[in-house]
Amino acid sequence: MRTLEEVNATLEIAKLKEQDLLPVTHCLSFGENVSSGDYCLMELDETLCKHIEAGKSLVIRGDKDEHAIICSEDKTYDLKMADTSNLLLFVPGCKTPDQMKEVSADAQLVNAEVWGFSNCYWELKQQRPRLKKLKKLLMEYPYEGPSLPAEEEPEVPEQMYSTADLLERIQASKEELLAQLKNINACEIDGFWRILDFDYEMKLVGHITQLVDSESWSFTEVPLSDCLQELGGLEPKEMIEHCLNCYGRQYTTEDGKVAFSLDEDKICRATAQLLLQNAVKFHLSEFQEVWQQSVPEGMSTKLDQLRGLALVDRSTRPETISLLRVEDLPEDTLERFSCLFSMREKWTENDIAPYIQDLCGEKQTTGALLTKFARSSMQNGIKVVCITNINFQRKSVIGYVELTIFPTVVNLNRIKLNSKQCRIYRVRVNDLESPFIYNDPTLEVCHHESKQRNLNYFSSAYTAAVSAVDPDAGNGELCIKVPSELWKQGDEMKVLKVYIEFSLDQPKGGLHFVVPDVEGSMAERGAHIFSFGYQNSTRFWFPCVDSYSELCTWKLEFTVDASMVAVSCGDLLETVYTHDMRKKTYHYMLPIPTAAPNISLAVGPFEILVDPYMHEVTHFCLPQLLPLLKHTMSYLHEIFEFYEEILTCRYPYSCFKTVFVDEAYVQVSSYASMSIFSTNLLHSAMIIDQTPLTRRCLAQALAQQFFGCFISRMSWSDEWVLKGISGYIYGLYLKKTFGVNEYRHWIKEELDRIVDYELKMGGVLLHPTFGGGKEKDNPTPHLHFSIKHPHTLSWKYYKMFQCKAHLVMRLIENRISMEFMLQVFNKLLSLASTASSQKYQSHMWSQMLVSTSSFLKSISNVSGKDIGPLIKQWVDQSGVVKFFGSFAFNRKRNVLELEIRQDYTSSGTQKYVGPIKVTVQELDGSFNHTLQIEENSLKHDIPCHSKSRRNKKKKIPLMNGEEVDMDLSAMDADSPLLWIRIDPDMSILRKVEFEQADFMWQYQLRYERDVVAQEESILALEKFSTPASRLALTDILEQEQCFYKVRMQACFCLAKIANSMMSTWTGPPAMKSLFTRMFCCKSCPNIVKTNNFINFQSYFLQKTMPVSMALLRDVQNLCPKEVLNFILDLIKYNDNRKNKFSDNYYRAELIDALTNSLTPAISINNEVRTVDNLNPDVRLILEEITRYLNMEKLLPSYRNTITVSCLRAIRTLQKNGHIPSDPSLFKSYAEFGHFVDVRIAALEALVDYTRVDRSSEELQWLLTMVQNDPTHYVKHKILSMLGKNPPFTKATESALCNEALVDQLWKLMNSVFLALSAAV
Repeated sequence: MRTLEEVNATLEIAKLKEQDLLPVTHCLSFGENVSSGDYCLMELDETLCKHIEAGKSLVIRGDKDEHAIICSEDKTYDLKMADTSNLLLFVPGCKTPDQMKEVSADAQLVNAEVWGFSNCYWELKQQRPRLKKLKKLLMEYPYEGPSLPAEEEPEVPEQMYSTADLLERIQASKEELLAQLKNINACEIDGFWRILDFDYEMKLVGHITQLVDSESWSFTEVPLSDCLQELGGLEPKEMIEHCLNCYGRQYTTEDGKVAFSLDEDKICRATAQLLLQNAVKFHLSEFQEVWQQSVPEGMSTKLDQLRGLALVDRSTRPETISLLRVEDLPEDTLERFSCLFSMREKWTENDIAPYIQDLCGEKQTTGALLTKFARSSMQNGIKVVCITNINFQRKSVIGYVELTIFPTVVNLNRIKLNSKQCRIYRVRVNDLESPFIYNDPTLEVCHHESKQRNLNYFSSAYTAAVSAVDPDAGNGELCIKVPSELWKQGDEMKVLKVYIEFSLDQPKGGLHFVVPDVEGSMAERGAHIFSFGYQNSTRFWFPCVDSYSELCTWKLEFTVDASMVAVSCGDLLETVYTHDMRKKTYHYMLPIPTAAPNISLAVGPFEILVDPYMHEVTHFCLPQLLPLLKHTMSYLHEIFEFYEEILTCRYPYSCFKTVFVDEAYVQVSSYASMSIFSTNLLHSAMIIDQTPLTRRCLAQALAQQFFGCFISRMSWSDEWVLKGISGYIYGLYLKKTFGVNEYRHWIKEELDRIVDYELKMGGVLLHPTFGGGKEKDNPTPHLHFSIKHPHTLSWKYYKMFQCKAHLVMRLIENRISMEFMLQVFNKLLSLASTASSQKYQSHMWSQMLVSTSSFLKSISNVSGKDIGPLIKQWVDQSGVVKFFGSFAFNRKRNVLELEIRQDYTSSGTQKYVGPIKVTVQELDGSFNHTLQIEENSLKHDIPCHSKSRRNKKKKIPLMNGEEVDMDLSAMDADSPLLWIRIDPDMSILRKVEFEQADFMWQYQLRYERDVVAQEESILALEKFSTPASRLALTDILEQEQCFYKVRMQACFCLAKIANSMMSTWTGPPAMKSLFTRMFCCKSCPNIVKTNNFINFQSYFLQKTMPVSMALLRDVQNLCPKEVLNFILDLIKYNDNRKNKFSDNYYRAELIDALTNSLTPAISINNEVRTVDNLNPDVRLILEEITRYLNMEKLLPSYRNTITVSCLRAIRTLQKNGHIPSDPSLFKSYAEFGHFVDVRIAALEALVDYTRVDRSSEELQWLLTMVQNDPTHYVKHKILSMLGKNPPFTKATESALCNEALVDQLWKLMNSVFLALSAAV
């Protein structure tokens, strides 16, 4: 045995510090007779643990030739031996670090003896019970009726089984066994389970139906007592009652008698079995005739009654039917599929579904099972898209598509495809002209004759219209009739080639033409075209199966003018010029199976840049923008390297293309092997503010290449998985590139966004399920729109959906660890990569589709952890958690009494039951506690580790290991608590309102190093307007080590506190002296130094401080003169000549500061405001704004940021009554042709003007722009702004609210505009 001295010597050799380790040292030794065979380990989940702890048992079942299983009372588990590379030791009395928290700090030595060891353990996995053998056993000796009186009483044969006997032989739990006995109509006779011989059973059924007929009873009311009395002489009464139970439903009549309602389907089914069991095949028509004659009069036969019993073969002439019982098929899933496909090479889903339904696991559908084990409907599908002409002048496209379809169903006489706004000229199937029907129900959602005009009616009608053309349901706008000559080919499953000629004129969505109204050729004018849209929008520019779950390979051909470049998905094989060299055709090939929504196109006079770091990456931009493109994309290779490193997987495509276009609807659109970006993301090395935003967009686009383009989704309800994974790995890139502080700030921002939205608007449901009742058909009744389809969603809801998805992925990471999370992603990518290389085995392509169930199964297989409760809480349910916390310190017990309450009755909330982490910062250090939030628990006692020692000088240890000096004079003398945090890791989607003293928030702000804690403190200190809060905020502003965004927030908080303390405030205005010290000349404090933005943190603070200072107010509620003059001096003396960075964002912020300084004008005798009678201060502000606005016309700033700020300032001057309210300036800036940010700022002012002045003229002007503006993004923003800042509300009467407006809006909603707006 070792001594403490020997242990310390070993630590010294290993270069370990004793203070870094726990004080208890275990010295292990092996006993004399230790063997690995002495013990067996078994891993149990929480349910089974509780089962064992309750004193119940588990039973291992199985014959010698069977794989062992283990059963509880109601469930069956597969039993497998799992090996581990680590040696597992059995040490009685050995304590884990968590169990040693209460031991003293003195070093201790504990000798422990190893009793056994193992390097394997039994692993359990719930599975379906193996019940196939049950019926086989019982059929060894079926019950054929009572023995005749003359016969001797037979001995009990060996083939009869009691419940105990069956449990010995059948691999199932007792509950599952009894349920199956009932399911197969077994009955217990003299303590043994028997199955009635089928002929005897039908004899009993015949007796009952004949009695019903002779007595003229109704099949729904067969009296039990009369039945037993009449038939008791023929058969045992027990058998008569058993037969009634098997083929009917027992109930009690009004007069208290027991009666049965016979089940028509069961009797018809049994009769059919009787007819079919002695025949190999029946002619279907003959069988149906005989069958109908054989059933009791009054009952009707239907083929649906035979699901899982008989199989109809419609490929023969005449059609036939034969017996095929599901119980006769193999129990193993693979064997079952092999057996079925050996009988028939091709199955329809309707035919095969009843024969595989029993194989489906919990929450698994037959569709999911088929996807895994059978081939899909587009087997080896190849699609050719050829655009033969693009006319920029007319904004038209002409082309054709070829689809190669391998039918998987017989009698394929119709093909449904998706196509919107395309004019179809010709359709041929295998070179035969084919008739077709085009019907798009979204062109007129609610019919003109409809008198209902409300959102609920519209929403239901629109949902129905979208469902009617949903490709995932096998629907589409274009229905092609396959020529009858080809029906035989369809029966023989031969290839069908569908050829469709189409054109597109003036498209309203899907494809966007940008044709600048200037002189020159189209290339010289920078004219270009690109695809765009939101979810399943490829149908807007060519006919296709517009579903994310239908994969195929692609050939893409685009003929364009010689001066243009065509960029599309896949590899560029060749570029072929015409004989006259005026046009050229680009040939692209995408060999990786890809869904139609992930196909894109961009054509324009692009300048081309091959990435210098990765030659397989190519960038495209419009003319004159190449220098900006080079700088902007200079770090893209780093994003590639990061993703490939964390995913341990190569980028899935052979190339990657980035295309920058004008008038883009969104900043980033990701497609297979290419992404389309807005030109506005390009920037030079001089621009600071845009750089991180652009890097984020590039990181998002590349994350979506892996999850979203390469790996697609099985159905809309699985969308959250892809958005969650891509958002999660994007977050990891943020953490690596911008640091942990930026990452945690982003997570807090996202959490606050989703919490605010759900509490205000109602819950966001990540995994909606439909069907099975009204409640499930509409899982979100609080919304005015359906979440059944992506096209019926609100845009804001979808944004919040994406936000919540990646936050939930982070919760899963917290549960299983980042290492396992990345292993899951790698597994999904590896399977998809293998599947994508199977060119001629398209049934493998389903591995490229992710579903919720497959994703959760991968997590379970990789991590071995059950995340079911987490998924149920955050994925299958909507809502967030709302906590209220307070505490009291019990000095006598030295205990923190923490109270945590929940509000789970308000809209958008849900009840949380589970663990929650609480961090308590005490004088002796920071301590984490995990509390269990139970159903009714509110109060929790947390023991404190330190006593109050306020008067003792000692450094305070923080959570990060740092020790700091603190001034403890502000804290409670009797309490050792400095501050408390609830859920500091944000491991719950929650809002926390916690009450603690102001000094605790101040300590937390000063000394807690987590940015989330600091931001929470700043928010809380807004309620404590005290000199101490002022000092704490000022200290944070001066700390250069503090995260810059925390310092920026502190500026605004300090302004609020200063305004609350205006009567007691002493000294210069808040932040002025600090700004002067940091950024102004020492000799002349009013003159700012020459700009030097080399320190980005100082730059952002320099921008923010004037804006927040302008919010200060004096006792007259005016901005202090000293502050206003200071801001005007900053503008006046701003000098950027020696600065390597642009100052346009800084100057724009100074204009915003002037805007913030404005207060409502005081009107005397309703005098009209003119420039002559303006307040002198306001006149100075107006002069500066006018000067900047005029300078912008000569030397525009990057993204016209200064113009945007000036327009906001002018609107604020109007609203405050300083200048006349006039919309003409904003109208001129809102016109098409100005930069989009300027247009949006002008339109925002116009929307506000419409609300304040109740101007019907401006409202009509805005609605006209919604209909006619060529930029889709602007249309959307106008409607979005009108929604956020409505010109009138329900609660107030307004002249704007009239019948004409209702008619106009209703027509707009029902028009082609809505049908095409789905593309955006």
